[in-house]
Amino acid sequence: MAIIVSPLRLFHQMVAARQPERIVSLLSPENEFPRADGHDDTHLRIHFNDIVEDHPGKLAPQHHHVEDIIAFLREWKRENPLFIHCFAGISRSTATAMIAAAIHNPETAEIQIARAMRSASPTAQPNIRIVGFADDILGRGGRLRAAAERLGKDSFLSDEAIPFEIPSIYPVG
Repeated sequence: MAIIVSPLRLFHQMVAARQPERIVSLLSPENEFPRADGHDDTHLRIHFNDIVEDHPGKLAPQHHHVEDIIAFLREWKRENPLFIHCFAGISRSTATAMIAAAIHNPETAEIQIARAMRSASPTAQPNIRIVGFADDILGRGGRLRAAAERLGKDSFLSDEAIPFEIPSIYPVG
């Protein structure tokens, strides 16, 4: 099954078209979460700003946020797609997509996941703080963070991503 990434603006369209098994919404505290009928128990909603360092008046992603994300992603059975969105579909959501792929492919090289993401989206630029916490929690020894950093260096700037998907299963390597 696929891991789908999208901006908030296309939330309802993507949910209707793809019928995801689980939904992850990652928005800033000033944004309201969208609702999807039938997904009350399968929709994770977390507020934090898309920043990589602490800033006064902003809520940076915290270790406990990523622990919650990982616990939720581990429950995905891959019977239907996983749908992840943030405001633009560029940073918070792509970090979470990398984490989902890493969780469900513990023996796959992290760079392989990053390459699949780059092939699917030229705008993907995973939030390094989120990926760094996940790297620690998942015991990836810095490899997941390094792959995300490399991915970020290759991306080009955009205000909003075009929805894309990556596989949930990769060959070992």
